[in-house]
Amino acid sequence: MQSKNLQSMNDLTTTVSNSKTKHLEPVFLNVYDLLSEYRTANCLFKYSTCHFLGAYHTSVQLYNVEYYFGDGICKSQPYSHQGRLILSKKLGMTELTQDEIETKILFNIYDKFTRNDYDLIRRNCNHFTDIFLDRLLGVHLPMQFNRTERCIMATPCCIRTLNGMLGNDWTRPALGIRPNIKLTKCCHRAVKK
Repeated sequence: MQSKNLQSMNDLTTTVSNSKTKHLEPVFLNVYDLLSEYRTANCLFKYSTCHFLGAYHTSVQLYNVEYYFGDGICKSQPYSHQGRLILSKKLGMTELTQDEIETKILFNIYDKFTRNDYDLIRRNCNHFTDIFLDRLLGVHLPMQFNRTERCIMATPCCIRTLNGMLGNDWTRPALGIRPNIKLTKCCHRAVKK
């Protein structure tokens, strides 16, 4: 009887050691406060009736790369963005490889996030992060990080006022690659087969 139990344990050990274990990669949400560098704007938001609003840049970090939307879908080294990092939170784990993420998930949303599609209110980094997290983990960007855009869109008089002050194209800034960020374009047209 004892040798039969020992044989069963050996079988179990063999089965466990022969099974392939998948690598699980942690997925982080990174949030940068863009107003921290602008003292006047920060004070206006903090001490006005809009104190619950803010200006945030968000990105998704995995495989030691940050994916974000700016000059199209881009990737860079972690923590190399403008603004003060205020949150880096692990939201889950993925079994997908970096190549699978770029060729399956990002390739499928590439057409929605081109350089010409960027709009500070209607299609920005927070919209990208929300869709990317949904496709990757089935979770959404916490609402507080795109509250400003939603409030502006829900208030037509606010849009008219800002258009009057800043011009009709203020939501579509001229984007360019900033020299202090090591950036690689993440355009997946060439890699999908």
